[in-house]
Amino acid sequence: MRAAAGAALAFVVMAACSPGESAAARQAALDGRAREVRARAAGADSAMRGGKVSDDPIALWILPYHYAEISALTLAPDGRLFAMGDENSEIWQIDWLRGVVLGRFTVGDPAIQADFEGMVAVDSALYLMDSKGRIYRTVVGPDGGTVPYDEFDAGLGKECEFEGLSYDPASSLLLLGCKHVGKGAPRDALVIYRVSPGARATASTPIVVPRSALNAAGGQWHEFSVSELTRDPRTGNFLVMAALQRALVEITPSGQLVRAGSIPGHHRQPEGAAITPDGRLIVADEAAGDRPIISVYPSTGI
Repeated sequence: MRAAAGAALAFVVMAACSPGESAAARQAALDGRAREVRARAAGADSAMRGGKVSDDPIALWILPYHYAEISALTLAPDGRLFAMGDENSEIWQIDWLRGVVLGRFTVGDPAIQADFEGMVAVDSALYLMDSKGRIYRTVVGPDGGTVPYDEFDAGLGKECEFEGLSYDPASSLLLLGCKHVGKGAPRDALVIYRVSPGARATASTPIVVPRSALNAAGGQWHEFSVSELTRDPRTGNFLVMAALQRALVEITPSGQLVRAGSIPGHHRQPEGAAITPDGRLIVADEAAGDRPIISVYPSTGI
């Protein structure tokens, strides 16, 4: 059982500048937010070393309704956090320490219309994925701008309804999570397909973690519907999230199950996740009839 955090939760709405507010005053307020989040993270780290682990976030950012369909997160190698919705190809850069949108750009002109369910940054590229497993490769664009893209398909549309995208630098393969498994793998298992990125994309043998292994690790789920997967830069392992089951598991790049448990905190519809270089877990919730939220946790502890 995780303990409740002693400090009050940071609960700040992401909003535009107030009328009459100077740039200096706004920047000072934003920097104050960052100091508060860092202080909360340090306090949580100290408590964890003392054996007190909390499910409470160290920051909770409530986004405007424009971001209601937020469905994917990724951290670029330089630490920038990007998010996107699941209806069109608008991508947003978000400062997760300060709780503010820094800019946005669009992939394609006109913008691509697809059921986007995954995004991952690889070196200077961004890879987007739709629910049929099609991959779109692009780059980060200027605020308010548009960027071109390449599209490729490994022909996996009949194998899964896909949700969640990550990348394994050791094998140079993209990892595509299965939300609803087709005929090519057990329907009650955790299934991840591996695809070589590029115009001649080919699929490798999928990772399959059977239900028996998940249950043996403590996760009593009848199935595992992947909604997001993200690589932990500290270990090279992957965290795999299932929103429907409120589940979170850690696996190695080869598919060995490390641990299983629940998504921390309370979430209406967790669809995006990312892990910072110092181990903070960032989770994005679609609005689901309320407001979209980004939660920042002190660790990835399950």
